[in-house]
Amino acid sequence: MSRPFGENYLHGLIRNKKPADFKGYLTTALSNDAVNFVKTNKEKPFFLYLAYNAPHQPLQAPKEDIARYAHIKDKKRRVYAAMVDVMDQGIGKVIQALEDNGIAENTLVFFLSDNGGPIPSKRMPKRGNGSSNAPFRGGKTDYFDGGVHVPFIAYWPSVIKGGQVYDKPVISIDISRTAVELAGANAFEGNVMEGENLIPFLTGENKGNPHDALFWKFRNSWAVISDGYKQIMNSPLKEPGLFNLKKDIGEQNNIIASHKDVAHKLRQRWEAWDQKNIGNKIGGYADFEKKRDKFFEEALPDGAKKSDYYVPKK
Repeated sequence: MSRPFGENYLHGLIRNKKPADFKGYLTTALSNDAVNFVKTNKEKPFFLYLAYNAPHQPLQAPKEDIARYAHIKDKKRRVYAAMVDVMDQGIGKVIQALEDNGIAENTLVFFLSDNGGPIPSKRMPKRGNGSSNAPFRGGKTDYFDGGVHVPFIAYWPSVIKGGQVYDKPVISIDISRTAVELAGANAFEGNVMEGENLIPFLTGENKGNPHDALFWKFRNSWAVISDGYKQIMNSPLKEPGLFNLKKDIGEQNNIIASHKDVAHKLRQRWEAWDQKNIGNKIGGYADFEKKRDKFFEEALPDGAKKSDYYVPKK
């Protein structure tokens, strides 16, 4: 950990509740760790969650990988491409490990992104990292499709037909519901799980829609999608907007004034869903840093400085 605090993303890594030591480029190191996990656990059922920190700022990649994209003029875009490339190589290693150990046909693999790429704004003009969310509007931290419409792939050679495109709306929480039901557990025991088991839909056994509607909420922003319509309250909108995603994939034409009945029904559905939600109890970076500073002010030995213990945020 080069900077204990002061840099939000530079924190120590943990493996099995102990400090982890990875050598080399972290994306490759995580891939190699995953490959070793597959080899070690090939004789028994396992769950592997491989959460890459790439592509993400800070933009860093091995020189040789960046060099392959020398034809890209924009420096951020060039490094971003290299980061995606190295991640893709790593995923290939994991799939190859499944095949080499004879368990690829009996292993379900999900791949998805957490959100769309960050985009510059008036408040943060340098926020972009070289990614592109086109043809969608918006990006990371908002509920336009540029923020929530992400790559989502399911791979299970013996069960799911390859090469197909499933165009009905699904969401990341479907992964946990799918995994629980495939493992033979009861998704309705205790607190009923949200999401749907996607396998019957992907195999064609179930011809219906996994979801009648999808919902999002974060602080004062929210969105709901149903039957191709999307109602959203999200900056830079001052009031809720309504978009027809089937005709307007870029969410450029706000039709709420001419479709008030659709907007009203969607809002009612969202409010019914929101009644069951529990407020987030996890503080953000700002809260954490305030508590950290207060801790140092109260706990520092006489004559000591906070800078003796952490790098202050610039």
